[in-house]
Amino acid sequence: MTLDPKVWVAEGETIEPKAVDVVMCTWNSNRPFFEKCLKSIKREIPVHHFIVVDHFSQDGTTEAIKKYFQSVTVIQTSANLAKARAIGIGHVDTEFFVFMDDDMELPEGWFKRLTSYIGESVGVIHEETFWAGRECTDDSLLNRLISTRWLEGALEFERHRMVKMDITLDNMMQSVGFTWGGHTIVKTEVVRDWKPSSLISAAEDLLLMKHVVQKGYVWRILEQHTVKHYSPRNLHEHIKKMKWHIAGLRVTEFTQPFSKMLRDFFKQIVRASKDSMRFKEPMIFAYALFNVLVNLDGYLRWNKFYAMER
Repeated sequence: MTLDPKVWVAEGETIEPKAVDVVMCTWNSNRPFFEKCLKSIKREIPVHHFIVVDHFSQDGTTEAIKKYFQSVTVIQTSANLAKARAIGIGHVDTEFFVFMDDDMELPEGWFKRLTSYIGESVGVIHEETFWAGRECTDDSLLNRLISTRWLEGALEFERHRMVKMDITLDNMMQSVGFTWGGHTIVKTEVVRDWKPSSLISAAEDLLLMKHVVQKGYVWRILEQHTVKHYSPRNLHEHIKKMKWHIAGLRVTEFTQPFSKMLRDFFKQIVRASKDSMRFKEPMIFAYALFNVLVNLDGYLRWNKFYAMER
């Protein structure tokens, strides 16, 4: 589906950022696909300064970045993810900047396309992602035979639920699960004063979204799935990230009351069982059940999964 910028941005309102700073939080990020991510940033973004907030990486992460960018600022810290993002914001000196995660590869035309949807009311904008699949999975026999097939089905199932939206105060709580912090263009003045708790290590994008919309700005999501995501690499990592994410939702208080969440889980399973019979595809029900059990475990044992380690 091709979106028309005029649907959201009135003629004459479009803002076209020129050079922008890039903020990336890293922690032993120099994996096989890292250079693909860096090359795509260099190709797509008119980078002013590259700001790296690094968790004392020991694998050549910062050296890899300096191969591609001349103006690099490295801040080493053991701060959790939310605080690390805030530290990065503090070093930005351009009107707009880009948050980039270390496992995202941008497509051709990304920056130009997104900036065509930036109007005066937009504080943050991003697109959706798609999984890199066999380009990033572990090359073990188990992963090739089982995990990769499961992930392809599971993540494709998730992909179809994504929609375009403008997040405001009115629909903020309905946006959980749709926001990303890792391939976004951000208006600097809107987030300069964001002061997240130093304890937050997951779901920090939701706290940032709340900060943006409470100031009267829009968090805009485009439905195109064009950004390639090199994670998860296997089923184990997928499960770990799901539990990490819902644990973060509980800590940041973006979850529903437990009784309502259980009712929603039950509705998901019932709906999935109907869809499985309708489409004669048992994997729909299998994934829905898997999703519910993993999220329930992450919610109940949040203190076990809240901190992500590498």
